[in-house]
Amino acid sequence: MLARQGLASLNRRMDTTRAQISSGLKVQTARDDGAAYAIATRIKSDQMSQGVVQNNLSRAQSIVDVARGSAEAITDLLGQMHERALMLNDTSLSPEALQSVRDDLNALNSQLDSTAKTSDFNGINLLQTSGKATQNWGRPYGGIVGGGSSYVNYDAGNGAGRMDFYLNLHNVNNANVNIDWGDGSQYTFNYSSGPAFSDNKVIQHDYEAGWDNHTMTYSISASGPGGAGGTSGFHIPGVNFIPADTTEITAYASGETVSMTHKPMGSGDLGLNDLNSLDAATVLSTVEAALSTTLDSAAYFGTLQNRLERMTTASVKRADVLETAHGDLVDADLAKQSALWQADQTQQSLIQQSLAIANSAPRVLLQLFN
Repeated sequence: MLARQGLASLNRRMDTTRAQISSGLKVQTARDDGAAYAIATRIKSDQMSQGVVQNNLSRAQSIVDVARGSAEAITDLLGQMHERALMLNDTSLSPEALQSVRDDLNALNSQLDSTAKTSDFNGINLLQTSGKATQNWGRPYGGIVGGGSSYVNYDAGNGAGRMDFYLNLHNVNNANVNIDWGDGSQYTFNYSSGPAFSDNKVIQHDYEAGWDNHTMTYSISASGPGGAGGTSGFHIPGVNFIPADTTEITAYASGETVSMTHKPMGSGDLGLNDLNSLDAATVLSTVEAALSTTLDSAAYFGTLQNRLERMTTASVKRADVLETAHGDLVDADLAKQSALWQADQTQQSLIQQSLAIANSAPRVLLQLFN
């Protein structure tokens, strides 16, 4: 009886060992180890998130790499244009030579503009404007709110940009303006019991890109004497959100983003679209200003590229750590399990032999009576 029970227990253990050797895993389902399975599943989810982040960062690096290379090419073109602009100021040149110089300038300018327009990767061109439209919420009220109050929300999403809040106070001697920008900062204006006044305000707030709440909430009350000064109260001509000229990428598993600022470098963006109408001195100063702008932009793209590379390296290291942690939780020790399998096979053979001997004993006893 004990031998049969031992054999049954050994067979169950060998089934487990066989499963671990064939799959390479010691935890395949929650039944194997509930706690380890739950932790390993969360780690696996984090690994997948890191994979998405690395793909995003790789794509962003390619976008910035194209922009940086094109910005450097445009800088070289502007260097050549600067040489031509200097020649244009040479009074010893004949009119024909000066016209030839202007033709060279126009050709280089055209090449510059084409370079800026074709520097896209995956449909994103950091040398052109992002094309984001201003969100204009218009007038919340048709006219002056006399002695009243208002409480309204405006959701600007989570991208970088500037909120412009237009507020007109008319003939008031009491006013309370409270604005919660939604990203941890507030604006407050309080005026009470003073002479009646009127004022047109433009209250602005800059948002950085991120996962913060960018919902502006305002509460306003205003009152005044009215009468000869006209209706007392406040009026909101409009509320606008002007998105920053950026492209955001998800660069963290938490969903936070990194902004890539667009640096438009077309001829029109650099003020080079009408060089033929400018005198020689103005052409020179215009080209020098454009060259300074493009040098700053190229430096920005180089810095951004280095930042993305560091972020990619950090993401890869984190993914490696997660992979190791996941393996420690669920991977089977194949050397140990193989040794255990061989030992169990030997033990199984011995038990089977013992049972065979025990089963043969009654037959031997019966043979004595024969």
